[in-house]
This record gives sequence, C-alpha cells and structure tokens, in this order.
Amino acid sequence: FQRGGIALYQAGRVNRFEGTDAPSVQPTSFAQTRDGVIWVTASKSGLYRYERGRWTKITASGAFDGGDAYLAFTDREGTLWL
Repeated sequence: FQRGGIALYQAGRVNRFEGTDAPSVQPTSFAQTRDGVIWVTASKSGLYRYERGRWTKITASGAFDGGDAYLAFTDREGTLWL
C-alpha cells in the first residue's frame, strides 16, 4: 500500500478494496461505530464511510466541513469523534 489503499480483515479473510470499490487514499485512522459502520480518515482527502459493502465520501454537511480529517475514534458511549 505504498500509494494508498485499504484492506479489511474480517472472518479470516483479507478483502483489499481496489478500483471503484474504495477511495484511493492514504488512510490516517480507522474507527468503527456500534452500528458496524467503518470510518476512515485520510489526510488531504477527507472522511469516508464503509457501510453495507459500499464506500461513501463524506462531504460538507452538519458539523463536518468536508475538509481534511486526520483522526477518528469512538468513545465509551459510541460517539464518533473527528
């Protein structure tokens, strides 16, 4: 992954997302919320969500301005923090 990329290890298998399946980014952090959604931050590329087998880039809406995102984590209550 020298040029970026994302792989998910689940149920004993590695699934590497390539092409249109995933953003071609260099991830800086990953977080999973209680509902099973995986959140990925990527410096200079923003914020991405993986849910039900599909990637979505999060654009400006609500409290997120759609810009750079470097770190994501969830707290004990399950809140996602960026």
